[in-house]
Amino acid sequence: MAVRSESLWIPIEMDSGVIAKVALDSAIEFVGRRVPMGSNARSVPRDGGVASVLANPGDTYVGDGSVDDIVTLHTFKFTGAAELTSEDLHDSPQNIVEVRAAGWLRSNNIKMDNSVFGVTATQSNTVTNNAPYTSLYNCLKSQNDTDAGYTAGQNYLSAAALAGSGGYSQLLSLFEIYETSDYFDPDRSVVLADPALKSQLRGIVDSIGRPIFEDSAHASIDGYVDEASSKETPNLFGVPMLFTKGMRTSQGASQAPTGNPLIAVGNRDHLIWGISTETPTPQSRAVVQPNADLTLLMYRVRRGFSVGYPQAWSILELTSLAGTG
Repeated sequence: MAVRSESLWIPIEMDSGVIAKVALDSAIEFVGRRVPMGSNARSVPRDGGVASVLANPGDTYVGDGSVDDIVTLHTFKFTGAAELTSEDLHDSPQNIVEVRAAGWLRSNNIKMDNSVFGVTATQSNTVTNNAPYTSLYNCLKSQNDTDAGYTAGQNYLSAAALAGSGGYSQLLSLFEIYETSDYFDPDRSVVLADPALKSQLRGIVDSIGRPIFEDSAHASIDGYVDEASSKETPNLFGVPMLFTKGMRTSQGASQAPTGNPLIAVGNRDHLIWGISTETPTPQSRAVVQPNADLTLLMYRVRRGFSVGYPQAWSILELTSLAGTG
């Protein structure tokens, strides 16, 4: 059962027999660097590095002056609700409670991904603005980060579409920006993309005619939950690749974004995902409404987000493909 008729919040569990829209996992839930949050805000230290200095025997050790700073995560709550009549609950041919939970999870996973990857607006604490975080897109394209030494647009690229040799060159540039940074780590690298780009990626070959996107020759990537879970994924230039419908531009976080598709590559440790200790997993609750044969199914999860160092990621926006997919 996904939701029971009781007053307590309980974890949402899914049954494989539910007939509903295709379930879509959240990319940020899977690869984000998980940080427990027991309050609405948490500061995470950001290492400024320590220089190596060549010295003669007996030389005095001298500090290099590198400065550490912090990034701050703020939690926001994602919710949903569905009203069911007594007849819905008793006459449904399948478990409608689980179907509703599956529907909310699917929508919520896309909206969470869109909020951290594709929202174009500046972060706002007003929830109706639908911009709870500084998204990866906004961070790389529009935000200066003086403490990190990052200038807006430095790791941002745009192109009309991925096609032929032009698409190959664009992807080479995208990877080069990340791979020549101080934050490149082959073991922590991941590619994120909108699934509408699959058809274009399948047609791109390298300089000697080999496909760069291997949809059937899979890579393996571990989840961030104690590094215990793993999944087989396609790869691009040999880097594990995850697809999410949240990788599209949108003025505000959306469960069905229709803006420009995005593709990004970077170090997953710099996608910092705050996990509320109150709601470490999505939760559900059923409340019987007074004076009516109605039950309100309620869903919630709280999350915080921040990019670590902007230089740990690069992103490419495809400007002629809005609305496709």
